This record gives sequence, structure tokens and C-alpha cells, in this order.
Amino acid sequence: MKKFVRILLMSIIFGAILTSCGEEKLAINHSTEAPVSAASPAVVNGESDMMLIQTESPSFPQSQGVYDFHENKLTIVKQYLPMADIEDDSVADPQSATAYEKQINDDFDRHFSHTSLKMTDDPYQIYQADFTKASYMIENDRLIFKTDDQTFTFIFDPETKQAVDENGVRYDIQVDE
Repeated sequence: MKKFVRILLMSIIFGAILTSCGEEKLAINHSTEAPVSAASPAVVNGESDMMLIQTESPSFPQSQGVYDFHENKLTIVKQYLPMADIEDDSVADPQSATAYEKQINDDFDRHFSHTSLKMTDDPYQIYQADFTKASYMIENDRLIFKTDDQTFTFIFDPETKQAVDENGVRYDIQVDE
């Protein structure tokens, strides 16, 4: 009888161990799909959500910049350095201040001309534009966002997962997996 109880007890213990191993095995993802990265086909075809977040702006007076692509909608948020700061800067000559003002106005027109927003000298003014029916794709070293009436092109570096716009502003790229 003792032998039967031992066998029964050992069977229960081994059964419990095997059952727990089976549960762990179910929890392990054995998917063969590669994770989405900034160079994967899903990103190239614009199927993933993507966000570009400004990291630095060495030569353009922009303090914040975000491009948020989500469910075929593109939201652009920007904040510029106020013109008063550029004009008051003793290092900047009048020609540089005029060039910066033109750069800011051109960038503002390119991103916000379809909105009712007006450019101000308020250093805390944040500008936002929303585009529906947007898409993006990666072609060679270019990341291109397209809307019905606008195209925004960036130089794309897949190794650093960064993009640089036409003003030299650098953005980190985050892709939702």
C-alpha cells in the first residue's frame, strides 16, 4: 500500500510540474513575425503609427516640433523661438534676423497655411495642424508624409532612427509596434 501511495503522490507531483510547464509554454510567444522597426515593411507602407519628436534644432529657431501619425491622421505641433529673441540677440546681425524671420514664416506657411492660425511673437504660442487622409512611406533615405494638399519630406537614417527636415531640425522616430 505504501508503494501505491508513493506512486500516486509522485504522479500528482509530476502532473503538477508538467501542467505548470504547459502553462508557461502557452505564455511564451512563439511568433515568427519580426518586431516592427523603422525599416520594416509595415513602416515603409505606412501601416504603423509613428511619431517624430524634435531632439535638436542647431540652425533653425524652433523650440519644439512633433509629427504624430496615427490611424491615417497626421498632427503637427510646433513652437518657434520668438522673433524678439532673435532680433535682440547681440550676436545676430540684422541680416541674420531677417533670414530667420523668413525661415520661420516659410515654415509656418508650409505647415499651418490651411488653418486659421496667425503667427505671433508669443514665446509660449504652440501651433497645431491636423491633417486627415494622411499617409507616409520610406523611399531610400527619405521619409515622406503625404496629405491631400501637403507633402513633408525628411532625410531618414535607419541606423539612428532619426529624421532631419528641410530646416535641419533633427527628430527621433518612434514607431508603435
